[in-house]
Amino acid sequence: MKKIKLLLLLMLTLAIALSTLTSCDYLEEMGIDVDSILGNDDDTTDETPDETPDETPDETPDETPDETPEEKPEEKPDPSTCGHYVTKVVGKAAATCSTPGYTGDTVCYACETVIKSGSEIPTIDHSYADGVCTGCGKEDDSVDAFAAKKAEWMAQYETITIAEALTLCEEFVSTPSTDRYYIIATVKSVDDTAYGKLQIEDETGEIMVYGTNSADGSLKYDQMGGDLKAGDLILIYGTLQNYKGNTKEVQNAWLIDSVAGIVVPPSYETDVEISISEAIELAPYVTLDDRFYITATVKSISNAAYGAMILVDENGNELSVYNSKNADGTVGYADMEDKPYMGDTVTVYANLKVFNGTPEIDSAWIVSFTHVEIEFDENDYTEMTVDAARAAADGALVKVSGVVARITYANGYIPSGFYLIDGTNSIYVYDGQIAARVAAGDAITVYAAKAHWILESEQGNANKFGYKGCNQLTSVVNFECTSTGNSFDTSWITESTMKDIIDTPVTTDISTTIYKVNALVKKVVPESGGFVNYYFFDLDGETGSYAYTQCNGGDFAWLDAFDGKICTVYISALNAKSTANDCYWRFIPVAVSDDGYTFDLSNTPDFVLDYYAADQFTGKYTANPELELITSVSSELLGFENAAVSYYSGNEAVATFTTVDGKTVFNLIDYGTATITITVTYGEYTATASCTVVYEEPVQYDYISVDEAVSADFDSTLIVQGIVGPSLVNQTGFYLMSNTGFIAVTMSADEIAKVEMGQLVILQGTKIRRVKTDDNGEPYACYGQTHLKDCTILLNLYGNETCSTAGYAESITIEEFYALDNTQDYTTKAYIVEAYVIVEQYSIKLGSDATGSTKINLYSSGVGQYSWLKDYNGQKLTFELIPCNWNSKNYYAGCAISATLPDGTVIYNTLNFDNY
Repeated sequence: MKKIKLLLLLMLTLAIALSTLTSCDYLEEMGIDVDSILGNDDDTTDETPDETPDETPDETPDETPDETPEEKPEEKPDPSTCGHYVTKVVGKAAATCSTPGYTGDTVCYACETVIKSGSEIPTIDHSYADGVCTGCGKEDDSVDAFAAKKAEWMAQYETITIAEALTLCEEFVSTPSTDRYYIIATVKSVDDTAYGKLQIEDETGEIMVYGTNSADGSLKYDQMGGDLKAGDLILIYGTLQNYKGNTKEVQNAWLIDSVAGIVVPPSYETDVEISISEAIELAPYVTLDDRFYITATVKSISNAAYGAMILVDENGNELSVYNSKNADGTVGYADMEDKPYMGDTVTVYANLKVFNGTPEIDSAWIVSFTHVEIEFDENDYTEMTVDAARAAADGALVKVSGVVARITYANGYIPSGFYLIDGTNSIYVYDGQIAARVAAGDAITVYAAKAHWILESEQGNANKFGYKGCNQLTSVVNFECTSTGNSFDTSWITESTMKDIIDTPVTTDISTTIYKVNALVKKVVPESGGFVNYYFFDLDGETGSYAYTQCNGGDFAWLDAFDGKICTVYISALNAKSTANDCYWRFIPVAVSDDGYTFDLSNTPDFVLDYYAADQFTGKYTANPELELITSVSSELLGFENAAVSYYSGNEAVATFTTVDGKTVFNLIDYGTATITITVTYGEYTATASCTVVYEEPVQYDYISVDEAVSADFDSTLIVQGIVGPSLVNQTGFYLMSNTGFIAVTMSADEIAKVEMGQLVILQGTKIRRVKTDDNGEPYACYGQTHLKDCTILLNLYGNETCSTAGYAESITIEEFYALDNTQDYTTKAYIVEAYVIVEQYSIKLGSDATGSTKINLYSSGVGQYSWLKDYNGQKLTFELIPCNWNSKNYYAGCAISATLPDGTVIYNTLNFDNY
């Protein structure tokens, strides 16, 4: 309360200064020394004396006046001119189980005008002891009522326990159950009154109810006047799901019946200090008008944007703070000049509530806090440059100084770390607590540990590709800021290109080093919603990647000013995404400037050589590629047209260039070596480059056919010959095909870059059945996905073969595809299906009719992976469709390898061949 009084004093001082109140008696009634506030005590000084007098006067006056002064009647301000700066609450009364209470009237202290009338507080629930209410003597009849109602419901409905519901949820990971189940339970908490999100429990366990409706499902919770409360007995009828594999819940529950429960709330007082354990106990019962003081230690700041944090007491009890502000609630955490951080002791004045069944603090006003410095021995930390820190061993304790160049953000715009730069190099500092306390341009010194970081789930894949991890500093124990508003040193930064950075092997430790490039900045907003991405393309307008965001692109909105422009970009590979088939850099733009870039046309021949012509040839061939070559290149982006490209063979007995129908074709004639010279001419400018090609007799492999691979044992390593068929979707690979069968194959991006659709290849891989397992290590009930994994191309025999399944595909309907038994293997079967294209916000589906009365999923990570179908939304096409189940769903999705238009035109799925 002292903190509240101090705030009130400031308000009163303003009121006095405005001379609105004509008397100070009201302040004195509150125990406030008005003279000291106004500075009228002439004897006070800025300092207090060191000593007080040892003696007091020996005597007091012998006499007092015979009369007391005549008292004057107290004068009250005119209500019409009174500012009502100070108010009080009168007539407040607590409710009992038999008598309603009253919130009290808000009255002006000065003129006693009623500013706001109070309202009635409903009677509280009975408080029973030994079956009798201690307040009014009423007998507790809830036990008998609950028992009778449970017996009635169980006789009428086939119910399951919550334990049984939790077990059943394991079967429904991807979509809710189609069947509904009756459950009898007690309401533990009502977490959302708009759609009826509940926590319920019985003697076997507890579960969340995600959405409660009326008994026939027609009305939402708030529409049906839902007024469930903790302690009520309910009968619900709902579906079950293990949402995303980690949240078991009842979905879309119909509230069939309920019986009001008897809840005995604990007695409490507001505006008092309580412990975290007391707050946890009170949270289900208090209202949003109730506030309490809580003192604890900040365990962590979970969202620095709005002050979400975890508080912990000396006994280890924890409580989340949803949001926090300054002492009077007027300034949000992010805008506070000084604020508490991890490890600090803090006192908050806050509300309590229950969210998702868990008590938490809401609307916390930070009344006071004490910064607690982490104790560490500075001598344990070796001072060094950023470049030296990058080379230091993991676990080394370092002291590094530099300038903060760019803050990074995690989901929810939570500062997660920052780039630190000195005159030698750059490095990423991963520490959200420190990131929330610094700004770009701050010159700081950090005491931290050197580390390389890889997402735990990606460590196996990273090891396979030789990726060491994100080069960073972490576990910061202290930092010092010496100045602000600094520009970071760019003198050490290497000039490069997006192409060269992207092509840098992940085995080279370039992560968190900054490069300077000229790049086309392009904002890409999906038509159907989803992530906003900011791309950085090289000068060819094609080679590039996007900024790594965890905030749907919102953390890079500052790039909008550069959209569509070739800019000077200081860019860094923050880390590398490591998958089973690939490992590729993910980028952070550290700084961008529009310097009015203009391409020097004299560089056109060299540019065409580097980005177009030279990459057409492979060093070694084992078959004639019959390769059509580029003869002219234009770039609207850079402003040149028709740069001519010509070729010359130094050994025509091995390699020749012929013109067929106006096209230049590269052919290999006989085994041997030839030097190829490439010449690019643009006006008066010319550039040449040479490369060596070797045509050698292919190695003879003992391979099997695609059909033999389909029937081979699992976990066996196979060498298979087949035709490179259409692309997989959301997997790096393609379907290896023959005239009689096919099998899915996955491989790295480097491997798929060696082939094109229609070529005859021999590859090696391991045949597996991919299916996820549950917490006990048991495979899911579904069959999963048959494929060859980790494939390598042994021989590319080239050619241009057809990729049709016409010889073995079966014609079925969408309804029949939808009904395929997911416990059986259909992933090596192909179907011809006539279906309507249905473009939805996040996916494209195939429907039995234009309205999608029956529809199936096309497996993908978003609409973009099936962009070749978007123009046919609502149209009926004929598809070559292959069932797939890469993620162990309880249904088969489809992979559309081709679509035939009404005019007979066939469009193939070339997704991965377009990407690599």
